Amino acid sequence: MRTHITLHFDVNETLILSDSAGGDTYEDTVNKVITKAIEVFVDPNTSSTTILPSPPSSSPSPTPTPLNLNSPPIIQSFLLPPNHTTYYRSPLKPTVPTFLTTPLGSSFKSLHTTLESSMLAPPHTPPSLSRPHPTSGIKTHYILPSFFKLLSHLSKTRRSHSVIIRTFGDDVEEIIQALKDFSSGKMPGYESYKSNNIFKDLHHVHGRHISLPGGGKEFLLFTPSGSPITKTEVETEAYIRARPSLAVSDDYKSWSEGGCSPGLGKPVWVGNGSGRHEVFFDDNIHPSSTDSIVSVRRWDGGRWVFVGGEEQIREEGRSIVRVVTLKAAMDEEYYVKELERCMRTIGEKGERNGTG
Repeated sequence: MRTHITLHFDVNETLILSDSAGGDTYEDTVNKVITKAIEVFVDPNTSSTTILPSPPSSSPSPTPTPLNLNSPPIIQSFLLPPNHTTYYRSPLKPTVPTFLTTPLGSSFKSLHTTLESSMLAPPHTPPSLSRPHPTSGIKTHYILPSFFKLLSHLSKTRRSHSVIIRTFGDDVEEIIQALKDFSSGKMPGYESYKSNNIFKDLHHVHGRHISLPGGGKEFLLFTPSGSPITKTEVETEAYIRARPSLAVSDDYKSWSEGGCSPGLGKPVWVGNGSGRHEVFFDDNIHPSSTDSIVSVRRWDGGRWVFVGGEEQIREEGRSIVRVVTLKAAMDEEYYVKELERCMRTIGEKGERNGTG
């Protein structure tokens, strides 16, 4: 019997090319996803920041040299060499909002052009699954096509799976409507997916880290109106595990006030021996023991406990995936390949042949 896969998906800059949770405009988001994908070296003595290798020049040729998503300076690994980071997390971060208008950013305009082309939606895509481009008005995809490609792949290979939406944002109801319309065959190119009822009962709950009388916290679920759904984290994990789909508004307040500690992040419960494998996709997973948005929990002594920052780093490519949004937007196979990377890590072979 093959492993059931539970997919946890962040929304902003993971499922969609926007970040309403961060208050960003479309242009802000485009600059963010490009700079989050560029690897740089920061001199530890002077803090000077260098893109290595240097990007191709956009002049004198009127057509910039294309950049390859699978080679530097586009980031290729989760763990980077000492003093390496992304442009977005470097001392140059203040220039991110206007990156593409800077002399250095002009070298990446071909990447921007390809990104925009990748997001174009068929003209008959319904409003729930598309958004007008802020300047041209042309229809663009609301949810990244690579996500739908992953769901189609799992359906065609008859892989048992469930989908849990996890977000700090306020666009849950729009995501729910989009996924229900997708599963009813309204997404051009994926009409056959309507035979899958995974999103039929998709509904919205809130998660909060609640302090316990004896110390510590547990992640509990509530209705949107505030009524309790679960009384213990054991019940929370069981509630989520029992559903083919669910949309969870996670506890941003606790995470933010806790210094962005992974212990107070969005929980994912792994290793419960139930024939399932959890994979959490989020663009804000970092190789840091003190700053990450996801909280990996393991079963220990009758309760779920945070594994610790260092062990969580080692879970990347197994139960958590740091999403490179630029790649997810431009490569339709991105999420299929990332899931297969995780399944290889746990010793299971991929199933790419014969799937579309």
